[in-house]
Amino acid sequence: MRFYNIDSSLSFGQYQGKTLKEVARIDPGYLEYCALEVSQFYLTDELVEELENIAGDFSLSPEARVQMDTNLLPDDWEDDLKEATFHGKNLGLDDAY
Repeated sequence: MRFYNIDSSLSFGQYQGKTLKEVARIDPGYLEYCALEVSQFYLTDELVEELENIAGDFSLSPEARVQMDTNLLPDDWEDDLKEATFHGKNLGLDDAY
C-alpha cells in the first residue's frame, strides 16, 4: 500500500511523474479512477480535503472511499471473518457468504 501526500509523484499511468496536486488540477477524475481501480492507491481523508481545497473540481465518491478502505484489508480478511470466535464460540460470520 502506498500512502501519498500532496507533493507525491505518481509512479504509474498517464500522469507518471506528476504530483497529486498537479493531477487534481489537470484531471481530477483520474484520482477517482485510481481510488477505484489501483489496489495500492490510498488517500487519507486529510489529503482528500486538501486536494478539494486546491482543485475545486476534485472530490471522491463514496464508492471510491470504500474501495480505498477495502484495499487496506489483508487479502485473507474474509477467511479471518469466517473463523472469528468470541469466548470460544464461532460467531457464524461464514453464514453471510
